[in-house]
Amino acid sequence: MEIVRILCEHNCDVNLPDSFDDTPLHYAITADLKSIIEILTEVPNSDFTVQNRQGFNLLHHAALKGNKLAIKKILARARQLVDAKKEDGFTALHLAALNNHMEVAEILIREGRCDVNLRNSRNQTPLHLAVTQGHMDLVQLLVREGSDVNAEDEDGDTAMHIVLERQQLMSIMAEEQEMGEGPSLFSKLKASGFLGNVELNVGAAIACFLAQEGADINYANHRGKSPLDLIADGRIVQIIKNFSQKFRDEQISSDSSVVTCSLRRVHTTPNTMTNLSVASMAAPSECLVCSELALLIHFIPCQHSIVCEECSRRMKKCIKCQVTITKKLKQDSTEVECSPSTEPMDQRKLMEELQSRYRQMEERITCPICIDNQIKLVFQCGHGSCLECSEALTVCPICRQAIRDRIQIFV
Repeated sequence: MEIVRILCEHNCDVNLPDSFDDTPLHYAITADLKSIIEILTEVPNSDFTVQNRQGFNLLHHAALKGNKLAIKKILARARQLVDAKKEDGFTALHLAALNNHMEVAEILIREGRCDVNLRNSRNQTPLHLAVTQGHMDLVQLLVREGSDVNAEDEDGDTAMHIVLERQQLMSIMAEEQEMGEGPSLFSKLKASGFLGNVELNVGAAIACFLAQEGADINYANHRGKSPLDLIADGRIVQIIKNFSQKFRDEQISSDSSVVTCSLRRVHTTPNTMTNLSVASMAAPSECLVCSELALLIHFIPCQHSIVCEECSRRMKKCIKCQVTITKKLKQDSTEVECSPSTEPMDQRKLMEELQSRYRQMEERITCPICIDNQIKLVFQCGHGSCLECSEALTVCPICRQAIRDRIQIFV
């Protein structure tokens, strides 16, 4: 650990990948080396977007491995990565849901404020992946945090279709599977009184829970099958119908109480312009980029409101979902306009910076003597030259040290 600290203090390149494109932080996350993770995530020039050969950036990799510390540290430095997708469309939450990393999923949702309904390339949400593996606690978390229980994948299957089709979930009893703290999903279902003496497997238990949370039990997939068509046991069918009816009854009761409450408000609240204006005022929220409290800009068509007006000006795509922005609206519905005078100037600065970086890269690999060939030999001092120029050298042309070793490199 002390060696890592010293190297970082002397500006070593912490983003340098190996032959598998893994950086030192990828390895630290895999081995759960907490002290090293703390050091590497604090280095100012750490690039958390670096992907390894499998396409995992550092947040993806931490979610895959279930590394809570790394997730927290990376989100503190680069929260904009929370909804970043791999080539297959997987976000960090998809990976946590698939691998049953409950605490990681909680951090991504509550601290990272990720979108729980993003789709991968197969049109699957994190909920689809959690039910595929029968992760009961994660299913409850995702539904509680706003996952769409009726979202369909590329086959038109909802989470309920999937959980009733998975054969490996049929052999595991719900009582045996749950190990989490607090009341289990099975005990909550049993408390409803609908189960009687019927034993539920994991698939049926999750299906009952989804029905209770508003999943459509008659939703037809692309093959024309509803979730109930996939169940052979008539007792299970009736139990799921009972949970679905319970949800509808609660909705009706809730809607009627809202109407009553609204009517009371109409009679008791004075009809003044002050009340109307207060109701329509939007409160300032934290900008995802600069972290300042401000009135956020509304992006069209993705409907996200995540950044302030100043930070939104140069954005072409939403940093949360990567959808191209066609319009940026203020709270008063007027459109945000980019300043024509500043944009070309910013582009010029960017071009100059890129040209400067290119020249620096060229200087690093070009022979300092002939300035034509690439460096092919490195001396013990760290400087180098091409093969042709090195033949006549006895001292380094840069630092004038006597040349003792010549190491051939292949660029």
